Amino acid sequence: KDSSCGVFQVVLPFPGEDPWYDLRIKNSSIRAGPSNACSEYFRNALVKGKQKPVPKKGVSSKAGVKPIYEPECQHILRPPSVLQLPSLKDEHL
Repeated sequence: KDSSCGVFQVVLPFPGEDPWYDLRIKNSSIRAGPSNACSEYFRNALVKGKQKPVPKKGVSSKAGVKPIYEPECQHILRPPSVLQLPSLKDEHL
């Protein structure tokens, strides 16, 4: 409801690839994690997609849960450092 997270079904166009679900949150929610409502929506999507119960957080599962985010991801879109081009007066013609 507040657009702080989203649940996406990912489907690849390759034979034998099963679809999966991603739970994605805004940068501002990374430290706190997803809301309970968002986590519940994600679990429900998994149950509907897999047709089997999905364990609650902290329980080992073979449900194919894998993180797609690492702290280093924050640096991917960082602007590149500014290049220092030589000034014309430094060139010898």
